Amino acid sequence: MNKNLMLQLINHEHQKVGVKELKYDSIKAYGYSYSSCAQNVGVGYNNKAMAVEGWMRSQGHQANMLNPRYAHLLLDYPEAFGLRFFRSEF
Repeated sequence: MNKNLMLQLINHEHQKVGVKELKYDSIKAYGYSYSSCAQNVGVGYNNKAMAVEGWMRSQGHQANMLNPRYAHLLLDYPEAFGLRFFRSEF
């Protein structure tokens, strides 16, 4: 799956509220040290756009996505139990 689309969708929401765009990185792969992080997980969405829209309607998920303290993003689309999950780590 193309991770760039979800990154673009999330950064579009950042632009709407004047928050700096996120960069795509794998926190674990690059060995980042960090003082805070967050994760959004969604299941039951048909596509990436629907996942981002769903997160934007959830106060907690939206707060994670728009938090200006987060500068990097990890995206993942694992499958389990026959379901597609959408996951973002900030």
